[in-house]
Amino acid sequence: MSALHALISATPSVGISQNDVGGSLAVGANGQPVVVLFDDVPGGAGHTRFLKDRLADLVTGAVDRLATCSCGEDTSCYGCLRSFRNQRDHEQLVRAAALDVLRQL
Repeated sequence: MSALHALISATPSVGISQNDVGGSLAVGANGQPVVVLFDDVPGGAGHTRFLKDRLADLVTGAVDRLATCSCGEDTSCYGCLRSFRNQRDHEQLVRAAALDVLRQL
């Protein structure tokens, strides 16, 4: 979950408002977790197509944002992972966990 919200929070690094992208977690056919990003603009704005082509830049932006945040590694803050939209998940968002996942991509 932390990696999902890290990617969403990094969308401004590729020129997209984080309010324009949503996401969810799923389980792939092989049983592995899958992050699904979707365009959250009514009628669509083409963001997912754009993000597909800029995925490496998005991951780099997310890693940079997490690595430079000064909150504790076992928590998160509004500077790295938290937002109004994900407030129900705040207690589960862990900066170090997101960094570990994203650095493996």
